[in-house]
Amino acid sequence: MKTSKKPASSSKRDQLMTTNLSENIRLFQKRWNAKWDDATAFAEFKNRLLYLIDKYLLPFTVLDLDMLNQFAYYCGLPAPYLGLKQDFLSTWDLRQKGLKDTILYNTIANSQSPIHLAWFLQNLFLVLDGIPTSKRTTEIELCLFAFLTELKELVGISPSAQIRLSTTQKGVAIYPAGAKLLDEGLVNDNISWLEGYPESLKAFEQSLSIYLRGDKPKFRNLIDNLRVSIELLLRKVLNNQKSLENQSKELDAWLEKHGSHKQIRNLYGQLLFGPYAILQNDVAKHGDVELLPDEIEYLIYITGTFMRLIIQLRRSEA
Repeated sequence: MKTSKKPASSSKRDQLMTTNLSENIRLFQKRWNAKWDDATAFAEFKNRLLYLIDKYLLPFTVLDLDMLNQFAYYCGLPAPYLGLKQDFLSTWDLRQKGLKDTILYNTIANSQSPIHLAWFLQNLFLVLDGIPTSKRTTEIELCLFAFLTELKELVGISPSAQIRLSTTQKGVAIYPAGAKLLDEGLVNDNISWLEGYPESLKAFEQSLSIYLRGDKPKFRNLIDNLRVSIELLLRKVLNNQKSLENQSKELDAWLEKHGSHKQIRNLYGQLLFGPYAILQNDVAKHGDVELLPDEIEYLIYITGTFMRLIIQLRRSEA
């Protein structure tokens, strides 16, 4: 979901609500030495999600009937408001009718598994991303920002939901929480450190998507996309069009200029232009090179580490 404006102010109660909920659950379970079973926790997550939708997406008519039709279409469900005239769709006020009994409410409330809920939630964000600029009033922008912020916090305290949110300039992507990559600082719920480099980000996200799907036949594409992501980043930062393996001297000089320690530069260069580049060439020339899933995960981590250092050093220029 594309959100650009942070609320100018909000009550202390709203700011602390989810945090207090998390602490309350933790302390209660500690006192009673108990945890909710997965089914109960999953039901609670759905109820809290519906509360957030009602709280932030209805007050300023962020959602209307036409958007609910779009939601049904994206989900592959029967659209309940087909055939209604556009003027009726635009004036039918969900704030008066309420969220309950709408297709959005019923779909989320009746979802039977985390993967189905993730699919419906992904389609909700697709609908929200499609709100035209002409309708994105300040109030709606603030509601979208607050919704996403509290939803991230809710996901963080709801392991039963088994999802993670990743936000980029293009919108929100829903990933499975079981992917350890998304639980680390390197590739967490917001890979904002690559947003200024959209082409590199696209290639990196394609690799991540293949890995999360466990699509082994496409692991060669995954590895190639990792190479593309860092190659495009270096071209942007070093302002040239050289291939990855020909950037050694320019990158070393750039790192030195930005205060990088000599041994860090040596370690970085030896790894990137040595084993990493050799492996990339082997995969490119011999497509039958097979790597274990844990080795693929390692490549994703190390590629992210390569890029993150460069981006962080470049930010120091500002």
